[in-house]
Order: sequence, then structure tokens, then C-alpha cells
Amino acid sequence: MGLLTNFFSFIPFSYKIDLICTLVDRAFKICNTWSGFHTAIQQLTSILMKNCFPGKIIQRVVDQYLYKVHNTSVDASRQDHSKGKTKRFFKLPYTGPFSLLAQRKIKIIAKKYWKDLDLRLTFSSYIKLSNMFGAKASIPNALRSQVVRIYALLIVFAS
Repeated sequence: MGLLTNFFSFIPFSYKIDLICTLVDRAFKICNTWSGFHTAIQQLTSILMKNCFPGKIIQRVVDQYLYKVHNTSVDASRQDHSKGKTKRFFKLPYTGPFSLLAQRKIKIIAKKYWKDLDLRLTFSSYIKLSNMFGAKASIPNALRSQVVRIYALLIVFAS
């Protein structure tokens, strides 16, 4: 997980609530089991509390989200059961235009062999800006320590 807003940041309160809602929604859509979702919510709560978010607010937003999902899914499940469709969410690495092509082909295959499956694919980027740069800049040759080279030369001459 990347950087998050601190609860005491100078931004509207609604942005803070929307941040929690977005992260809970992401966890719900990415996790395909309730135990996975529960673990994700525990991790999310821990991270948000480290950013000074009150536990009561986090729990209230999670409860409201689950209430909303449950009530809409009851109506949707009645419709889905009439169609016999089961929703499944999967996360794939994003590799550029090929990912969209792969997504279309996977959906075609899923539709052909699993007619009762409503497949949802999401993508995540494994290439991050932070991975393109080292932790620190390299030291110029003129400023590097010569200790290792001297030690290596002493070993060569001692042999």
C-alpha cells in the first residue's frame, strides 16, 4: 500500500471518509473469500490507525459499506439467481495493451465454458516509479573508499 493521508491533514472530512470507503471497496472487490476480506480489513484498520484515523470512524464506514453491499446484493442476488450468475473478481498484473487483449480473451473463454459466471478482472501495476530509482545515489569513483582494493592487493602480494 502506498502513502495515505493523515487524519489530521488539512483536507475536508469527506475526503477522509471517502478514502476509507475507497480502500474498503477495493478490498471487497479484490478478495474472493470472506476470510480474505476480513484479513484485508484488519490490515487496512491497522494502517489507517497508524495514520491517526480513529477506530470508531473506520468501523462505522466498514459497517455502512457492508450494510449497503448486503442490502443491494440481496436485491441483486434475486436477479442473479434468476439468471444463475455468480460474480468472481480476479486481480491480474497490468502489462500494457496486452492486458486488455488478454482480458477480452479470458472473458470469451469464461463465457464459453462457464455460462453461470460473471467474471470481473482488475489490473494492478507491478511497475512503480519507486522501483526505477535506487534507495540512494551512487557514490562517485573519486569519493569511494579504497579499503577493499588495498586489502585485495595485500592478499595477492602475500600469496
